[in-house]
Amino acid sequence: MRILLVEDSRSKRDKATAAIPGVVVSGLSDKNREKLMESGAEDYLEKNALIPGKGVTLLPKVLEEIVCRISRRRGVQFSQTTTFR
Repeated sequence: MRILLVEDSRSKRDKATAAIPGVVVSGLSDKNREKLMESGAEDYLEKNALIPGKGVTLLPKVLEEIVCRISRRRGVQFSQTTTFR
């Protein structure tokens, strides 16, 4: 299986989109996290961890946490009431 490396993607080479964080959501195991992070991904999510049971999804909550974490790293402050719904 081929893994698309973030550093080779068109979005990272284009100045207009280079600052947009790349978050990888994959069915591949967490052992690929290090390789993807080294290649430029801001974060990595394993699909199985996002859906713990039938009809249950953690994706909105996890993405909100990731956006806040990436923003803090970049020096952007969010209020505690910020939600992405």
